[in-house]
Amino acid sequence: MPPPQTWAELPGDLLMCAAARHGHALTCYLAARGVCKAWRSVLPPPSPLLLVGYGGTVSAVSIPLRTAFSVDKNGKHYRYIGAGHGWLAVAYHKEVHVVNDRVGTQQVTRDPIAVALETMDLEPSKLRQAKEQYYRNFEGAQVRVDPDELQAIQKRRGWETSCMALLNPVTGRKIELPEHVRLDPWTVSKVAFAPNPKEDDFTAVVAFGGNSLAYISTRDGAGTWSFGGLAGGEDVIVDVAYRAGAGDNGDRVYCLTRRGDVHVLHVPRGGPTTNCYPALVPLVAGCGFNFNPSYVFPPPYDRLSQYLGGIKSLAFCDGDVYQVWRNSAATMRVLINKEGGARLRVALDEVVVLRYEPSSGQQPCCWKAVGDLGGHAVFVGPANSAVSVRAVPGVKGDCVYWMDRFGDRTAMVFDMKTRRSAPCVSPSTTDGGVPVCWYSLEDMVASCNNDAEGVLEREPKRRRLV
Repeated sequence: MPPPQTWAELPGDLLMCAAARHGHALTCYLAARGVCKAWRSVLPPPSPLLLVGYGGTVSAVSIPLRTAFSVDKNGKHYRYIGAGHGWLAVAYHKEVHVVNDRVGTQQVTRDPIAVALETMDLEPSKLRQAKEQYYRNFEGAQVRVDPDELQAIQKRRGWETSCMALLNPVTGRKIELPEHVRLDPWTVSKVAFAPNPKEDDFTAVVAFGGNSLAYISTRDGAGTWSFGGLAGGEDVIVDVAYRAGAGDNGDRVYCLTRRGDVHVLHVPRGGPTTNCYPALVPLVAGCGFNFNPSYVFPPPYDRLSQYLGGIKSLAFCDGDVYQVWRNSAATMRVLINKEGGARLRVALDEVVVLRYEPSSGQQPCCWKAVGDLGGHAVFVGPANSAVSVRAVPGVKGDCVYWMDRFGDRTAMVFDMKTRRSAPCVSPSTTDGGVPVCWYSLEDMVASCNNDAEGVLEREPKRRRLV
């Protein structure tokens, strides 16, 4: 065989072996895909990926390619609290320094106080008093500090404060979210955000404190946090998902509760926000404070929604809204109807998928259980927005790829036809790391939500790698 005359004529198996080698940088693989059309046709898209962490190192396991790429080796320990649109939402510690050496009652800026309340060793009573004083004065630019508190701050020069940021692991770009006294990043359950965030133009919604939400949308850095949440009741928000272009006047954020109720936050387009919190309305009219599962779920799923608790996720596929429930407790049999006594058997790690179908008649139930996803695969997890993709080599259609939010977070795949769950990656591929979240590149997300034919095979001709 004559040798290749140009790099574009490099044999495909040799190119694949070199570019998709285990441990190579993900950025290098993406750059190789952008060299020319011939190389892009040989090297398949690596998305979706499973981020795996061990120590301060993070790698990305490509589900289609069954190989691991290196992503981050800087040793920083992140807590992953959101993922979507090619970006990650992370919480981490940032070092700050106290420069005022005066001891006594005086004014200091907010950052040192937040650090003191989080890290200093005070008696429980003094710490409680400090927190109460801090919460009473957090709206001001400065707060007054007692001598004991200030002295505790000054005992150490290098403190760490908790921060949240949006991070692009491919380009390395980081957008820090503004700090606020009411937001402790280490108690945030999930962050959902708009696509294509920029430092001066991003929108994020943070779920925290069980049933509370924090919202920020900024342009030219002028946005501020506004707060809201569920109106009363004892329900808890278990998932939030951002859907761009879902409304005529802007985007929408969907909030799923432990009992299966869904609320919608209408995000206005353009311009910074004020302290006015956007309205959070039930997806189904008549639900809300007195939510009744029997009103929206047919039997036996109205009872099943109460048994499955917080193992619920939202997903979008072909323009439809889905709820994904997983049984993480034990095999159960749920009564379908009292007359016949028939029961629905739900095995351990079995997944139930329901599609939203607005009711047009007198039947109020609007969530219908389905046995397939139209050939798509859905990836759900506690730290990422659900991603729906069409079946490609290495990714099975009509399957739910899920991750346990407790324990070792084993990555599994549930086949809706066989009704069984199995590990989706081998331990040798993850190198002993712990799965943290699913991650998809931005072009992959666009193909899922917009369902444009062929978008899955397209990527930008060049990726700016910095």
